[in-house]
Amino acid sequence: MRRVFVGAWGTCALVGGMSIAGVSVAGVSVAGAQELTLEEDPWLDDVRAELAERDEPERDEPERDESERDEPEAPAEGVEPAAASAEEAETRGADVPDADSPTWRTRLRPHVTLNGNFRFRAHRWGRYHVGRDDEPFVRFRRSTEGETPEGGCGGEDACGNGALRFADLRLRLMPTIHVGDYVALHTTVDLFDGQLLGAAPRDGVIPWAQEGTDAITLRHAWAQMRLPSVGELRVGRMPVHFGLGLVQHAGLGIDDDAGSDVDRIEARGRVGPIELRAAWDFASRGDTAGIENSYGDIPFDGSRLDDTRQWTLAAVHEEGPIQGGVQLIGRRQTLERVDGRLVRRNLRVYSPSVWLRVVHRGFRLELEGASHLGSAQSGETSVDLRQGAFALELEQHALERRLRIGIKTVVASGDRQLSFATPDRIDDVGSTASLFVVHPSYRLDEVLWRRLGQSIAGAWVLRPHVAYDVLRDERQQLAVSAAAVYSRRLDARADNPNLGLEMDLGAAYSFSLTAEASLLLRADYSLLVPLPGLGGSGSAHGFRILAGVEF
Repeated sequence: MRRVFVGAWGTCALVGGMSIAGVSVAGVSVAGAQELTLEEDPWLDDVRAELAERDEPERDEPERDESERDEPEAPAEGVEPAAASAEEAETRGADVPDADSPTWRTRLRPHVTLNGNFRFRAHRWGRYHVGRDDEPFVRFRRSTEGETPEGGCGGEDACGNGALRFADLRLRLMPTIHVGDYVALHTTVDLFDGQLLGAAPRDGVIPWAQEGTDAITLRHAWAQMRLPSVGELRVGRMPVHFGLGLVQHAGLGIDDDAGSDVDRIEARGRVGPIELRAAWDFASRGDTAGIENSYGDIPFDGSRLDDTRQWTLAAVHEEGPIQGGVQLIGRRQTLERVDGRLVRRNLRVYSPSVWLRVVHRGFRLELEGASHLGSAQSGETSVDLRQGAFALELEQHALERRLRIGIKTVVASGDRQLSFATPDRIDDVGSTASLFVVHPSYRLDEVLWRRLGQSIAGAWVLRPHVAYDVLRDERQQLAVSAAAVYSRRLDARADNPNLGLEMDLGAAYSFSLTAEASLLLRADYSLLVPLPGLGGSGSAHGFRILAGVEF
């Protein structure tokens, strides 16, 4: 067996006690160095034979009289002595193979690294409707509510009573194919994502079994090409993430349900410690899905006028105790097809973001500010977009890092005209749309914003939290946590802006299976007490269990 260490920018193989460096590969999901164990390749025998030949002692030559030996000429003053011959120079460097030599590169075969995770989640949602019958709360009532079949509802007085209970699972595979020194092909495949257990059984005894969504989803496929002395080029459908994730969040965590995926051509280069990024995104192709625009097997775009064009510029520093970056996204769209007809949108939006992270000993400060500025047309009305959000996270470690105390807060601008259930529409909002919708994978709670609102929007959310490691050693960790979440609507015209107070309790156990894989078991309980600004009556409570493996 041979061990290969794959890092963020290099690969080092230990062969016969010699280090062969210079293989540069990178993976988005790789954090730090990863250790892989590969079967021994046949080409290693050739390498050993070549090294053995170099280590063979030279044949003894007949001794010569000292007087017959040629006296070496003294080098001229200020001139370094040169090698006696090309053969001598080659012999000197024989013990140090050239990492950039084509001979060494061609001997490295393509290989695959595999990352990913598996999760199983069991949910129990009690009274998530909080006594309301409008959207979106009515969705959390039992679908059998109000119906009483002959014979009753299995012992219950009313078919609508009781909590919602269900379970789901997902297997996420993220293989990376390393081709030579400078090219890596990344993919992400999700199996059974978005399916409930029992929703799509394959039991032939039950002919009326319900069919679910596609069991396999190819989420990402992109190429990463490192250009020596130039930078890096990325092409394909890939995840994107910036800062804390207010605008763009990769959503690759084991408990994440949504992520920012873009069809992109991106170039990266470094100026000292700063990485510069420039990207062109194929955000939307308009009529390719609505009108048959194809010739043979190749579809094409029927018109550029209904396309959404997007570009991104960024400068990021992600090394050391102080990190940060700035990013600017520009988006344009002239026409949009709505209900089969073209409408004029005239969308012009610019989204700047600023991110800062400071880590000192056991203290961490991280913040992000983002905004959407521009204009759009809704029917005959021109709408100005003035949206902004700010997030701050503070965390302090103590007691040998067993105790973690922190606070998270998000402020997202709001607009009274927009519905709580549909925060992303710009129709019928008046002259200004100010509601900022935070990415759904940036979460501070479990019930109000993650489930009912689907994402934080138009509110101030404050979350103090504490966690303590009851058990921690080299291979396992057991932590308990508690958090309180207060939510307040930002619209000053609201009669009562207080939305709700939520309490989240959790316990998590992790066990290291290998150097890169770990087992995770987690249980969470949440209690939401609605305040007058949310309306309704009675509290909502939820319980869930997560079991998973990360590798």
